[in-house]
Amino acid sequence: MTFTKEYIQQLLIEKITGTIDADDDIVIRKLMMENEDVLHQWKAIQQQVKQAEAQGFSMEGDEEKSWQHVALKIAKQRKVSVISIMN
Repeated sequence: MTFTKEYIQQLLIEKITGTIDADDDIVIRKLMMENEDVLHQWKAIQQQVKQAEAQGFSMEGDEEKSWQHVALKIAKQRKVSVISIMN
């Protein structure tokens, strides 16, 4: 069976995000074992995710937790020093 680059890319993204179903996971694992290009794509995606996570991005599946993390970063950036000027 032949798969398009787009379909393989979709499977790899689903795999890295943890949203791949069991049957598709079997397919992509087999493709990685049989096709060096697919394995290189997988490793490249893993590296990109590691770099993004090192910069504070998260692949966390818990949306609420992710939004709380973002809110904390924003709150830290918004801290303003108030200076009182008295006449």
